[in-house]
This record gives sequence, C-alpha cells and structure tokens, in this order.
Amino acid sequence: MEIDWLKDFLALEEHGTFSRAADARNVSQPAFSRRIRALEDWIGAPLFRRGAQGAGLTLAGAHFKPLAGDLLRAIEQARRGTRAVGERDTASLSIAATHALSFTFFPGWIRAHADFQGLGAVNLLSDSMDACERIMLAGEVHFLLCHCHGGMPNRLTPDRFDSMVVGGDTLVPLRAPEGADGRFLGYGPAP
Repeated sequence: MEIDWLKDFLALEEHGTFSRAADARNVSQPAFSRRIRALEDWIGAPLFRRGAQGAGLTLAGAHFKPLAGDLLRAIEQARRGTRAVGERDTASLSIAATHALSFTFFPGWIRAHADFQGLGAVNLLSDSMDACERIMLAGEVHFLLCHCHGGMPNRLTPDRFDSMVVGGDTLVPLRAPEGADGRFLGYGPAP
C-alpha cells in the first residue's frame, strides 16, 4: 500500500476520468491506471465502475472514500507530530511568522537576540496570520511572531499562551499628491 495510491483514488473520484485525474496528479494516464488497479488489488475489490462517461465509485469505493481521506490526514498528522518531537530532541527552534515580519523584522531581530552557540537549527515558517495561528494551536512551532493589537480578534487566548512585545511598527497614512483626484482605494476623497 502506498500513500500515492490514496491520493490517486481521491483524485479520480474528484475528476471523474482517468486522464483528468492523471493530469492533476502529474503522472501519465497508463501509470495512473496501474496505480488505481494496484490499490484495487491490494484492497481486494473494484473501487471504480469504468465506462465511456468516465469512472464512478462502486459501493466499495463509496465506503472507502472517507477512509482514504482519514488515512491521509492521520499519516500527515503522524509525520508532523513525529517531526516536531525529533526537532525538540535535536534542540531546534521553530518559529512561525507572518509574511511581512518574516522579511522585514525577523532576520535582524533573531541575529541580535539569539545565542546560536547552543541553539541548533532555527526553522522559520512564513504564512498568513490565520495559518500561523493554526500552526501554533497545533503545537507545531515554539513561537509565533506577529502583529497584534488589543482590538484584533485571534484564537491565541492568554490562558493558553504567554505573549510579549518584541518590537513596534508605526502606521503612516498617506494621500495622493496635489492635482491627483484625491481618491483613496476607491473609498472617496481622502481627508
């Protein structure tokens, strides 16, 4: 049993034809067909009804569909969790940061404040605030570097996470020069 077989199964169910599913999985159609057949042989039941209109799930295929998705999620979760344990074991530091701070703030800040002698590897994951929150909530990183304001909603509640201010930004409102139409992002004239 191979992980790619599960991904192929879900792609064929989604796209409905072997050729479109093979394209989506970036493999040749004959290789894709062989992998679907190998999965069916491994399970011991046909998963798809093949016809001129494409491929549809058999009863066995319909039963297997949610299981395939669950298996892929469980395998990915096991990989992430095991990697996180391995990183802790090798004394690495994982930090999630929003895209803006990953490029503008983090490089200078980490150089100025980290003692790299005993630190080991530093892993930076750059993503949107929503994704960074999910990563932090899942325990996949040690720290989250982000912009924050008291009125800004977030899922990182003070009862679960400690926080501290490590820097600040100044927002500067600007307007178009004299002679321009004075419109700002389509919201009407600027003050």
